[in-house]
Amino acid sequence: MFKNCKRCGGVFNSVTLHICNECSNSEKDQYNKVKEYLEKNPGLNLIQLSKATGVKADIILRYIKEDRFEY
Repeated sequence: MFKNCKRCGGVFNSVTLHICNECSNSEKDQYNKVKEYLEKNPGLNLIQLSKATGVKADIILRYIKEDRFEY
């Protein structure tokens, strides 16, 4: 089944996923960057964390809402 990626809009073949492999890999990389930076630098606020990692604040907020890590 062909779908449009909810992140980039590209077409990909999937039955269960909502984003393409490229976006999925990018998502994993961004998550790991935020997680590792936060582990080494606890106590940062959202804006500081976003600026330090280059990951947009709304993406970090989504990770928090998905309970991927405590902030």
